[in-house]
Amino acid sequence: MLQLVAILGLVSAPSGADAVALAEAALADFRPEDAVRLLEDAEGPHPHGRHIRLYEQLGIAYAYLDRPDQAVAAFDRMLALDPSRAISYTLSPKVTFL
Repeated sequence: MLQLVAILGLVSAPSGADAVALAEAALADFRPEDAVRLLEDAEGPHPHGRHIRLYEQLGIAYAYLDRPDQAVAAFDRMLALDPSRAISYTLSPKVTFL
């Protein structure tokens, strides 16, 4: 529904914070294509913590879409921003093995 509303121009693109939150919700609903679109379009600059979450979620979404090179690049960026960050072990092996 959000896509239809955005296509019709009834709402503007979500802000950075909203885009990351919406992408997290999309991933929870197993909609990685929507998550990637939201995260790639997320306007910045972002506070440090949101920037980390953005790359974490982007890596997860890319992994679900069988785009391992892009997933690893996103996870590398996430770890460059926060070397102590870890991916949840409860995620699919498709994500955690990368």
